[in-house]
Amino acid sequence: MAALVVGRFPSKVDFDPEFSLKDIILRATRGYDFPIVLDADFGHTDPVTTLANGIRIRVEATDSVTLDVLEAAVE
Repeated sequence: MAALVVGRFPSKVDFDPEFSLKDIILRATRGYDFPIVLDADFGHTDPVTTLANGIRIRVEATDSVTLDVLEAAVE
């Protein structure tokens, strides 16, 4: 199953309160049926953690979100 995982943005990045990042993502994915995780702890924030595009990961989201990398990003 596919999922969309979006990392945190630095606190300096302001989205319009009337049209938040969540609103943008939900509008762009309307009609699709896959889990969406917003504000995950990777990307251009502290800590700077890279999650390569296109690799397989396992996403578990209950009380918190866990991302398990299932394959190497490079060989």
